Amino acid sequence: MATTTPHAAVISPQDLLAQMNKYRSFAAILADSNQQDEHRLKVAQEISENFESIVTSGQYQSFLEHAIPRFLKVLQEGDTIFVQENPIQQLRKLLLEIIHRIPTNDHFRIYVSKVLSLMFQLIERENEENVLVCLRIIIELHKQFRPQIQPEIQHFLHMVKQIYKDLPANMNAMFEKPINVTLDAATGQPVVLPLSGTVTVQTEKADGSKETLTVLSKGINSLKVLAELPIIVVLMYQLYKQNVHSAVAEFIPLIMNTIVLTPSAQARASPQFNRELYVDFVAAQIKTLSFLAYIIRIYQESVTTYANQMVKGMLSLLTNCPQEVTHLRKELLIAARHILATDLRNRFVPHIDRLFDEKVLIGTGWTTRETLRPLAYSTLADLVHHVRQHLQLSDLALAVHLFSKNVHDDFLPSSIQTMSCKLLLNLVECIKSDQDGGNGREILMRMLEVFVLKFHTIAKFQLPGIFAKCKNERELDLKAAAIPPQPSLALSDKEKEETKNKPAGSQFNNFSVSDCRSLVKTLVCGVKTITWGAQSCKAPGETTFGPSKQFQPKETAIFSALVRHALCALDIYQINVTPSGQPYIRAQNSQTVRMKEEKDVLEHFAGVFTMMNLLTFKEIFSTTIEFMVERIYHNYALQIVANTFLANPSTSATFATILVDYLLDRLEEIGSANIERSNLYLKLFKLVFGSVSLFAAENEQMLKPHLHKIVNSSMELAQTAKEPYNYFLLMRALFRSIGGGSHDLLYQEFLPLLPHLLQGLNNLQSGLHKQHMKDLFVELCLTVPVRLSSLLPYLPMLMDPLVSALNGSQTLVSQGLRTLELCVDNLQPEFLWDHIQPVRAELMQALWRTLRNPAENIAQVAFRVLGKFGGNNRKMLMDPQKLTPQDTDVAGPCISISFLDCKQPINLPVDKVIDTAVTILKTPNVDMYYRRQALEVIKGFLVGMMSLEDNKLSLHQLLAHQSFAEREIPPPPSPMYKCPDNMARKSFEQALAGAMMCAVIKDLRASSLPFVANIIRHYTMVALVQQCGPFPLSGGAETNRGMDPLVIVDAVAVCMSHEEKELCKIGEIALAIIIEVTATVLGSKEKACQLPLFEYIVERLCSCCYERAWYAKYGGCVAIRFLLERTSLRWILDHELTFLKALFFVLMDLTGEVSSGALDLAKTDLEKLLKMCATPIQATATNRALLVAQEKAFREVTLELVREVTSSNNMVRQQAMHSLRVLAKVTDKTITAIMEPHKNVLEDMIPPKKHLLRHQPANAQIGLMEGNTFCTTLQPRLFTIDLNIMEHKVFFTELLNLCEAEDSMLIKLPCYKNMQSLTPLRISALNALAACHYIPQVREKIFNVLFKSLNSSSEELQTAAMKSMKEFLKHQQMDAETIHNAVRPLLMVLGDYRSLTLSVIKRLTNVTTLFPNVFNEKLCDQLMAHLKKWMDVAIIAQKGGQRTDGNVIKVCAAIINMFHTIPAASIKMIDPLATLVLKAERALLLEIGSPFRDPLLRFLLRYPAQSVDLFIQEAHLKEPQTNRTFTAMLKREEAKPFREIIQTNPLKLANVALSTVKGGLRPGSPNYLTQQELQYQAILIYSILVKNDPAWLSKHPMLMSHLKQIWISDDFQEKHSKEQLSIAYWREPKLLVKCLLSCVRQNPGEVELLFQLLRAFTLRFISNFHFLKTFLEEELYKVTSIDQKRTIFLEFVKLFHDQAFPQELKAKALQHILIPMFSTAFQNGEGEKVLLYCRTSQNIVEYCTLLQNTLQHILIPMFS
Repeated sequence: MATTTPHAAVISPQDLLAQMNKYRSFAAILADSNQQDEHRLKVAQEISENFESIVTSGQYQSFLEHAIPRFLKVLQEGDTIFVQENPIQQLRKLLLEIIHRIPTNDHFRIYVSKVLSLMFQLIERENEENVLVCLRIIIELHKQFRPQIQPEIQHFLHMVKQIYKDLPANMNAMFEKPINVTLDAATGQPVVLPLSGTVTVQTEKADGSKETLTVLSKGINSLKVLAELPIIVVLMYQLYKQNVHSAVAEFIPLIMNTIVLTPSAQARASPQFNRELYVDFVAAQIKTLSFLAYIIRIYQESVTTYANQMVKGMLSLLTNCPQEVTHLRKELLIAARHILATDLRNRFVPHIDRLFDEKVLIGTGWTTRETLRPLAYSTLADLVHHVRQHLQLSDLALAVHLFSKNVHDDFLPSSIQTMSCKLLLNLVECIKSDQDGGNGREILMRMLEVFVLKFHTIAKFQLPGIFAKCKNERELDLKAAAIPPQPSLALSDKEKEETKNKPAGSQFNNFSVSDCRSLVKTLVCGVKTITWGAQSCKAPGETTFGPSKQFQPKETAIFSALVRHALCALDIYQINVTPSGQPYIRAQNSQTVRMKEEKDVLEHFAGVFTMMNLLTFKEIFSTTIEFMVERIYHNYALQIVANTFLANPSTSATFATILVDYLLDRLEEIGSANIERSNLYLKLFKLVFGSVSLFAAENEQMLKPHLHKIVNSSMELAQTAKEPYNYFLLMRALFRSIGGGSHDLLYQEFLPLLPHLLQGLNNLQSGLHKQHMKDLFVELCLTVPVRLSSLLPYLPMLMDPLVSALNGSQTLVSQGLRTLELCVDNLQPEFLWDHIQPVRAELMQALWRTLRNPAENIAQVAFRVLGKFGGNNRKMLMDPQKLTPQDTDVAGPCISISFLDCKQPINLPVDKVIDTAVTILKTPNVDMYYRRQALEVIKGFLVGMMSLEDNKLSLHQLLAHQSFAEREIPPPPSPMYKCPDNMARKSFEQALAGAMMCAVIKDLRASSLPFVANIIRHYTMVALVQQCGPFPLSGGAETNRGMDPLVIVDAVAVCMSHEEKELCKIGEIALAIIIEVTATVLGSKEKACQLPLFEYIVERLCSCCYERAWYAKYGGCVAIRFLLERTSLRWILDHELTFLKALFFVLMDLTGEVSSGALDLAKTDLEKLLKMCATPIQATATNRALLVAQEKAFREVTLELVREVTSSNNMVRQQAMHSLRVLAKVTDKTITAIMEPHKNVLEDMIPPKKHLLRHQPANAQIGLMEGNTFCTTLQPRLFTIDLNIMEHKVFFTELLNLCEAEDSMLIKLPCYKNMQSLTPLRISALNALAACHYIPQVREKIFNVLFKSLNSSSEELQTAAMKSMKEFLKHQQMDAETIHNAVRPLLMVLGDYRSLTLSVIKRLTNVTTLFPNVFNEKLCDQLMAHLKKWMDVAIIAQKGGQRTDGNVIKVCAAIINMFHTIPAASIKMIDPLATLVLKAERALLLEIGSPFRDPLLRFLLRYPAQSVDLFIQEAHLKEPQTNRTFTAMLKREEAKPFREIIQTNPLKLANVALSTVKGGLRPGSPNYLTQQELQYQAILIYSILVKNDPAWLSKHPMLMSHLKQIWISDDFQEKHSKEQLSIAYWREPKLLVKCLLSCVRQNPGEVELLFQLLRAFTLRFISNFHFLKTFLEEELYKVTSIDQKRTIFLEFVKLFHDQAFPQELKAKALQHILIPMFSTAFQNGEGEKVLLYCRTSQNIVEYCTLLQNTLQHILIPMFS
């Protein structure tokens, strides 16, 4: 019923009364049967049109009193008419509609009972149209007025039951034997009524014209009425529950009979079948089912009796529901959802396989598939979830297949995808429990693969889009973002642009942050549950089951992919959301996990792997550890995963071993400038060290082999690293982790390192370093992880660090007190006091000072230690005090203050003020106010010290004087003038340096930098005027007054020498200003450099290189680099030797020191200097002096370099040799030619003549030997060893002795006693010996010595011997007999496979590399036999469950690696070696992490054609493991020869594998599965080739045709729609499309192939086709040319007429290609160009017609 609507018009009361009188008269006309029917209808229409006015008038109640009785009378007394066009029928229907429109307020209440009584009567006799209105009136009145129950209600229910009872008979009459409806010619009424709906009948009028009439059915027989009746029955039940309960119960059998009704198949197939009537019939059934859904819980017992009938009916409705009527299927699914929510759902279990058929569940209609899938899948998911315990394994497999596709369906909402994941998760327990079927594990692995692929989709396609919309945390002003913006319904400009540019066919489902998080969380929980379930299932073919079983290789590969994709997808937690809803990306190096949910998810993810067998775990992470660490670098929160592995007892030792191996390979990067990566590696090292404390028994063994490398490498790398601090942090973490006193195994391992380590740390802590570095050195000295008893011999080394600790920070004081108390408690007083004696005074003073420490616990410990010293704690009181002497009694610069009462002014010294100000500027964390005041003090002092009485004009005239540019610069006075007041000069220098320091303080830079620049300019101009120009100073002291300008250079040197590297930049700015000012005044840079000022610059800045501190040397190197870049070449040549010596001193003095990059800078500067000065200069008339200077500099420099060739300092020596090579390359001369003029410098040392080698220190011996090697290996040789000369012979004998003598003999000599290792000495001797290859009489002796060293137990010595032997053999070939005699003892070990240890194999490998022809085929066969035995050992050990250290596997890999170095290993070895490796991998369950792959590949690459032929044989192609191995090799970069072989003749593989070439097989035949495997492997191989060479496939049209035929074949499409499809084949469609897409890219004319590729969107594949969508959106729509777009359109026009071309593909072509392409074209203003066509086309009329239709009906309406 309608509601009252207020009327806006204003009418006068008189007019209103007249109007209402008119309407009352109309009502009277309606009741007058004497009036013509047409007139009555017209009157009723006018009342209907003006009904709103009547309702709002004041006469409305009187109108109702007058009209309602007349309306009811007309309806009561009038006859029922069944012809729609009859005026009486139209009148009756209109009156019913007016009654329905009457507002249901109190005015109408008095008429309700009469109206309802009449409506119930009319239902039984009226036609279909009128009954539908009656039912609406009944519903409305009962809802609004809730009248008392009347007898009519029971009668109505009885009538409805009768309708249901008559329905089967009526159905047959409707569909099986349709009635012919005819009209009575006399009355115009139908003789026979249609049973339902309407029927159109043609009749002839009296004038002979034809008339079409519509005959209506009787209401109680109408299907449309039947569809409305259940709603009224429900309403009656709600209103009169007690009265109609039993009556409604009687409906249940009738409902059951109704929903199972269906016309026969024959009737439905008939051409005369009334489709519209059938839709009404199904609608009535579905409404009836909805009624059942409403009452099912109330009458559940009754419904249970008919449950089977209900199931049958519902399945029938799902199957037969018309596909085009979406709303009916929606109602059906909603009803089914309610029914399935009851216990009756168990009755669907036997038939659930039909519900998994999407054609039954959803139908085939386009609209239903687009709109109803979420509802259908959620309904089915609820059912499966509740009945999962009752499902058989086959049904569970169907569920997994269906919902797996849902997970990857991008057109489904994220909520449905998440729901599908959760359902799959709930099925795991059921699949695990049902082991009878035998393939439960396979189903679970399918689920796992689905989840892994979803991780991949999220990571690759969803996250980039989400991240693109987010700001970085640094960019986001969180405070501002916290204020919520005003809501706006309008799109932003950016969103409008994105919407505009989005192609019309793009339906990609983008997730929100919360959706993505929810899905990722579900996936993580899912993979953990699946892994647990899979481990509890037997693998196919297994009869018994053991716990903690290892996964199969193909399963391990899935877990490996899981690591790679999930770690990327977990980045979703990097996104946080502000209170206003703005997402932002967390900072990359954020050290905190922001959400508990993130932490839980990461721990769950780690839990997936902690429950695995250790061998599987090891294989997964040994191959993915690099990727994992890289992911942690980009998302720090992922370190929780690593932490969980290390904190888990089952995985800790294994993962720690993998991680520490990875980190040790990257130890050099810890000292790099990449701070974030260094910090990450440090953090991971700390986690590894921390795991030792957690699980000491296992993890001590893990760390023990690496302890020496960590400590030694850290100490070595710290010397050259740019950030050495990190290496000592690493050592501190190590010492802290294992220093708890419970790791004896590691302490024993640490003992050999102790002397060298303590000595090194002592040297470092006593050097000049930044304070935080010194503190760290002291801490390392005091926390060395050994027992106190082991430290006793080295106790003196701890004393200085102990004193430093007690004078250091709170942490160091605590550590020092602990160490001192430990010594006092455990050592004899006399013994301890003897060691303390050298530092007694400092130690005791520090202890007494500690008593005043603000930390009470520290003071207490100090007090306790002093007490334990007894009387010794007071002995230091008798020692003389240390006093600081005052250098001078001169006060220096002062501020003179005069007072009125004092006759003489008071002088206040300024030096302390300046000193304090500079100290404040140096000290970090000082309030900025005090720093500003310090700067003001310095500014005032500097200005006060300057003489500023000259005016601007006079200065300008002076500096513009022509003598500056024209007159020669006079020689400088000797010595150069410096201010005689040293105190004043020192204060000025200190103040100027302080002002420069302000320039690196951000808040002071703006005010200090211009001031400093002006000071520099001022004193530079002073220097200019004093040193040249019209009035240069002569040098008489009486004429020189005031501050000398050289002070600015001293201040620059102070900045360059400062420990803060940033100050070097300010020093460079100061130097740049000096150069700029002098060059401007003097006219050129060349003349400016002749000033004495520049001589002082060189002297003062190079002196920085000679200072002790590394940072001073660093500043000196920076200064030299700057001068090389900014000064003139002539000046550089004059000072080249000065620079060279300074840089060499840096190299020499920093050897063994921590230098933070100073060494690298010195080397770079040196090379730059040499290249700049040695580059040949073209001789001209003007540059003769420059050539002379270059020649002189070259001679001096080469002399210095030649001297250093035999330097005892390794760094200097190597750099000198490198520098000579650089000079040789730059000057295009030989090194010999460069050294020849200075040969006499080396004559006494090559070889040594005055002293025996062993009489020199060890490092000098190494220098002499390497110098000899360098000079005797030059081409041509600079020196030649002649054994006829006694000194030469002695030298050669000593070389032999060094190479052959045992360590025990050499160590007795005085020169070697303090050497840690003799290896460097022996390496130098070997190199020197190999350089004597030209001496024939000792050639064999040298060969034997070198070969003996090849068998050394030291790897380092082996490597050196290998290198030396290669060099020796390069110049001298040995005869075969000598070689065989040397090799024979080594070959003897081949008699027993157990003799082949890793060390022996390495030696054998070295021999085969040096002497390839030593091995013959027999020895190769023997090696193969040994390999097989070692493989058997590894397999037996694994099957026995023994945990090995991996040495056996390493031995096998090393043996395989030998084959590629042996020429005798011929083609015959390919098959047996490959077969043996594959067999071993299968038995060891190794694949992705197999160490055998690389060595096997190296061998196979020797014979690429034969190897490819082996792997593409049918016998090997159908073996999955062999194929996985071959394809893994093909993907490798070095496997290019393999790929080229296949690309050259691709049909060779096609002939073996492709069904289109070989001929198809019947599905289910024995060879069908084999054929499918071969086809998949071929497609996989082709896809790898296409990935590496995208243009390759398009050059082979025949192969492309075969692949296309496979893609479009029904067999292929049908195979991939089945649920039994193996996981391995899921990627097949994707790979095939990628191959064909490459052809489309290369050949844009392949339009038909492009359309065929759209089949990817017609089936629901599990693999994604985002790449195809991306191609369409990014390339086809936007990049394709106008001609190509036109070609695509015309091809579509052509295919549109092709009946053989699938209709669905035509629809997809419109959806994904045509419409988006035209949309983009029209937006870019190219629409008309695209639609132009060639006028010479033969089918022009046909094309134009279809073009016109397409434009008119599809494109133009869409774009307009």
